Amino acid sequence: MRTFLALLAGLALTAQAAITSSYTNTDKDCVDAIDESSVPSGADIPQDCKGPGGYILYETYSLFSTVRGVMRSKDGPMVVQSILPENCPVAGYGKMVEWRLRNNVPFAVIQRVTCVALKEDGSGPGKKLGEWVVVQEIQGQKRKRLVDALRTPNANIKAREIADKF
Repeated sequence: MRTFLALLAGLALTAQAAITSSYTNTDKDCVDAIDESSVPSGADIPQDCKGPGGYILYETYSLFSTVRGVMRSKDGPMVVQSILPENCPVAGYGKMVEWRLRNNVPFAVIQRVTCVALKEDGSGPGKKLGEWVVVQEIQGQKRKRLVDALRTPNANIKAREIADKF
């Protein structure tokens, strides 16, 4: 019986050890997604950022906000998952994106996002609505969970725990 329990404990530790993280630094790991000459003067050029396992973090821009998401490599079928929380009119993303990998295969991304309302007259960003750590499943059911980064102690650890249950 002890041998059996030790074997089960060893298997649990092995399964736990198979989950790792990889990171994309959007200040260093991104390139223009399209040729600059095809973009109107003064417009922002969308970015593609290298991720693990053939995934790409993409970033596009609107007047006051940035939108980030994850897509499968350009060579395969286009599978896109937005990292934007719902009800977030103006998003500001942290520069680091954490990829959770199970046996070296990405299964979730974790991204810190600050959300701001638009001013009443629509002229730009206004009041801060909150800050969340977004946990986005990129395979399977593609679930999305938010961790309140301002009210949750160790929000990044909590986000990893949520991701690891996907």
